Amino acid sequence: MPPFAVLFAAAWQDQLQEYHDKVPGLLDKAGIPTFEKMPELTLWGDICLAVALLVLLVAIFRLLTLRIFRFFFCVVAALLIAYYPAAYGFHYWRYQYDAAAKQEREPTDTEKKIDANLKVIDWSILGGGAVIGGIMFLMTFGGGSRRYDYEEEDAPVEQSTPQQYHAQRSQRGGGGQGSGKNPFDFS
Repeated sequence: MPPFAVLFAAAWQDQLQEYHDKVPGLLDKAGIPTFEKMPELTLWGDICLAVALLVLLVAIFRLLTLRIFRFFFCVVAALLIAYYPAAYGFHYWRYQYDAAAKQEREPTDTEKKIDANLKVIDWSILGGGAVIGGIMFLMTFGGGSRRYDYEEEDAPVEQSTPQQYHAQRSQRGGGGQGSGKNPFDFS
């Protein structure tokens, strides 16, 4: 880990922790349900949220320049990089989805493993989303303008009068008006 990251974390950890403590209250005000074990917000989660906001700014630029497919992939990349939406969705599925049925029965082996390894799963969502979203975002920069190398493009263009143009076409045997060739003769 770079030393400046450690210094940044040490200097801002108290302010970040105050912000993180306010998140469940903000979710309640917005009407978003909260539950016992919310996804862990760490410094790396904050960094991923900031990067996702930058990717969303690029997505807006893509939309304004009418690059619709690149816009779509930038939005998907931002959702993957952001970490918190994906982690919140996972935690919501685990603790809120079909909660009444889960309380009536014993936890399954899979649910026990999920509860035992919840921190590992959250870090996997953060890392996997950042890697896949970052790759997807970088792929939106490829392509650019296409250039076809035709011999005709490299040839110098000569200015000619319309009479010279029609004379050249009739010499080549072009099937236009006045060439003397039947335009419906395909032999």
